[in-house]
Amino acid sequence: VRLSEVNVDVTGPGANDRAIRELLEADAIKPGLRLNHGTYERVKGNLVRVAKNEGYLDARLTKHDLVIDRVERRATVDLEADTGERYSFGEIDIAQDVITDEAMRRLLRMHPGEPYTLDTLLRTQYVLDDTQYFSVVDIESAEPDRDTLTVPVTVTAEPSRKHRYAAAAGYGTDTKVRGKFTWDNRRVNEDGHKFRLDLLGSSIVKDLTGRYAIPVMDIALEKLEFTGTLRDEELGDTESRRAEVGAGLTQVLGRWQRVLQVRLSNERT
Repeated sequence: VRLSEVNVDVTGPGANDRAIRELLEADAIKPGLRLNHGTYERVKGNLVRVAKNEGYLDARLTKHDLVIDRVERRATVDLEADTGERYSFGEIDIAQDVITDEAMRRLLRMHPGEPYTLDTLLRTQYVLDDTQYFSVVDIESAEPDRDTLTVPVTVTAEPSRKHRYAAAAGYGTDTKVRGKFTWDNRRVNEDGHKFRLDLLGSSIVKDLTGRYAIPVMDIALEKLEFTGTLRDEELGDTESRRAEVGAGLTQVLGRWQRVLQVRLSNERT
């Protein structure tokens, strides 16, 4: 049995939404193809699923007909969905005492009045997890308000361990016994500042490096960082001692990331 006629359409305010148009243009079912019930059910379900993901929470199928002529071995498909109105984010409540409320809201990828999408919720979840400020993050959408076409959201977060320690030991033919110790202070204060100390020691290299990061602007991606390094190294009959300080600014420019850095180094060999 092959498809002889296929009509798949979307009506409503979201009919021209990019994600919905991409779904319609995919041609998963089209005239000439063999009838596949799994593909038909997937396309039928995706019409509503994609619309809901894009914030059209009242999306529904208005027509879903599959007519099979077994004698002529052909089938016709008639699918139609209505997106309904698009919802926006409503009030966003935050329950956490890890960082300041201002810093927390600068981490969110959703804001009241913006279109409600599941992708935005997921992006916010990923950003909050990546900061290492929190051990558990829960983002919950309340029941949609169909009068105001908004969806209230509650964000709940619990603190992660403030300090993280790591130690390693090894042996190499060049370095002999060597060891490394790292201390991370993930939250120096409620503004989300971070500090990291690395200590490396072996028979030929001794290195102490400290980094202090201050989140700025988009605090998930942009920062002002200060570094300091003391390093003693012995290679054969050559000894060197280096002291270095630096500062860097990381900025996001669209899909690009820019790092401006200045470094002052004094080395004696």
